[in-house]
Amino acid sequence: MTEHSQIFKATYSGVPVYEMICKGVAVMRRKSDSYLNATQILKVADFDKPQRTRILEREVQIGQHEKVQGGYGKYQGTWVPFERGKALAELYGVDKILAPILEFIKGDQSPPLAPKHATAASVKPRKPREVRVRKRTKHFDEEMSDVETSSSQNTTAHNQSHAAHDDLSPLSKRVRTRPSALREKTKLKTSQRIDPDDGNVSEDERDDDTETDTERQQEEQQELDDEFKREEMDEMSEKTYAQRLLQYFLSEKTSIPPLIARPPRDMDINVIIDDEGHTSLHWAAAMARIKAVKLLIENGADMYRVNYKGQTALMRSVLFTNNFDLKTFDSLVELLRTTIFNIDKRDQTVFHHTAAMSDWKGKIYASRYYMECLINKLKNNQSELISILNVQDINGDTALTIAAKIGNRRLIKLLIDAGASTEIANEEGMTPRDYYADMEKSVGRHPMHPSPPPMTSSPSEDTGSIINEADTREVLRARVEAMYKNVTADANANNMPSISKAFDDFAESYERDLVYREKQLEKKQIELDLYTKRLEETKRVIRSIETNEAQALIEQADNKNKQLEDRYRVWLQFYQSHHLSLLEDEFVQKEQEEKPPSPPQQATADELKALKDQLIQLKEKRRESTQKLFDLQCRVPPKQYQDYKRLISTCCNVTYGNVDLMLGPLLASFEQEQNVSSPPAI
Repeated sequence: MTEHSQIFKATYSGVPVYEMICKGVAVMRRKSDSYLNATQILKVADFDKPQRTRILEREVQIGQHEKVQGGYGKYQGTWVPFERGKALAELYGVDKILAPILEFIKGDQSPPLAPKHATAASVKPRKPREVRVRKRTKHFDEEMSDVETSSSQNTTAHNQSHAAHDDLSPLSKRVRTRPSALREKTKLKTSQRIDPDDGNVSEDERDDDTETDTERQQEEQQELDDEFKREEMDEMSEKTYAQRLLQYFLSEKTSIPPLIARPPRDMDINVIIDDEGHTSLHWAAAMARIKAVKLLIENGADMYRVNYKGQTALMRSVLFTNNFDLKTFDSLVELLRTTIFNIDKRDQTVFHHTAAMSDWKGKIYASRYYMECLINKLKNNQSELISILNVQDINGDTALTIAAKIGNRRLIKLLIDAGASTEIANEEGMTPRDYYADMEKSVGRHPMHPSPPPMTSSPSEDTGSIINEADTREVLRARVEAMYKNVTADANANNMPSISKAFDDFAESYERDLVYREKQLEKKQIELDLYTKRLEETKRVIRSIETNEAQALIEQADNKNKQLEDRYRVWLQFYQSHHLSLLEDEFVQKEQEEKPPSPPQQATADELKALKDQLIQLKEKRRESTQKLFDLQCRVPPKQYQDYKRLISTCCNVTYGNVDLMLGPLLASFEQEQNVSSPPAI
């Protein structure tokens, strides 16, 4: 029979409920319809606020439910029918510890009041401030004593009549301290108006002083109350901002609210917005609101601010899959990169939290994605990466130790390749290598697992060839057969894995092989791109060298040709000058030997002029002929001339270089053939 001693009755916001305290959480069940508070059940299941919100939105609020937001604080939450609440408790494994309230049946005897309600009547009223005044008459003291007693009795009666509402709101629970300046001011005024007992003061004067003191005290009390009201308004304003920010992050809105885009001057951008010490930056990072994170940082949000557990916004983000779902973690790490090296109150880094996340259902792939992003962000500084990977928490565990305890092979290989040490012992004296060896022993009987990665302290690279498709199919077929035999071999074996577990192992193995092949393919593709770039660069250099060499040879040939041209020009001029000189001497000598008769003077003058003109023409003609000869001898033949030579070489079976030498004989043979073939004249 269920023990009902843990069940209490209470009334919140006018609604009677049954209540039990479980793990510090008040779990309620309404008397009228047995509705259960799903929010409280999730609290007992140790879900934090973002997780509770997600579960309520995706699993609870899609069905029949009542959402209570106003009224008494403890009564707030999402209320669901009894059967739905019981199923929710069973789903998250808290049905046994909540059995008293789930199995409670109302009997003849009513449950007792909740502890706080039962003791509410005994709560003492707050004492008024003690103000020392002059010694009053006995009559006045008795009157004040009667007033105090009456006030105490009224307060007790008031508490008894409102037992169901004895808990104060978070705002009213705060201890309101008077400002120090006002305290000093009050103290100073009190000391000024209160003097030591004076025997010369009459009874009437004392009564007048008492009345004056009372008036002054009331004025000062009013002044203090006004100051308290201003403080309370500030607190309410701050609370309003926090509530609005939290409401935004709990909603599905994608637009940025003005509170984040343009924060009011009186709002603290680092205000705590939930009961776990999280700021807006924590929530924005956890919910993958990258734009909000950027704006918060630009508006002065402290990225080093931690929650009550000492966790930064980056640490908080890896505990959820939102950044994995949206593939935004790389951008988030870039914004919060300087907090990667922070540790929380348990001396754990973001790598510890990421490794621990791989043990949570549905978060294995997210943990791998987060770990890869973190490692890639620090891969350019190997010393810093190794240093942060080997940080030990309060239990002496590194991130690799946690991954080895969990048995996530993919995460283990990733950390080892990044440089994490396998020889660091924790408080139990166990190293990551020891945990991995124990894991291999426990699963060594299952042939479906592939060979484990090497547990070395230095990064290793598998350079083996990629298995082709046929081999892959054969391996998968063998694994399926082995798995089937392993599952069906001994139906009565106690250690036989469930079919779902076997298929999970098989899927993980297949996924591991697939990831390995993709990595190898990416590696080969990178190498191919690298070699292609090198080949293109080599070709470009060769073309550049060939072009430069050809240009240099052309310039060298042009220079040599110019030198030869100048030398030939000088030689030709010398030859012509010398030849003309010889002809002139020969003509003069011949003229002297013949000595012809002198012509008439007039005829000689005319002939001289004609000869002079003829000489000028001949000189010009000789100059032109010389230039043509020079051009033919020195300049490169035109393309048409070269084509003719090539044609003659082809038709006459003569080498290209010997065409000039054979041109005379060829022309003679053509003329002879023409004469022979021409008909005789009649």
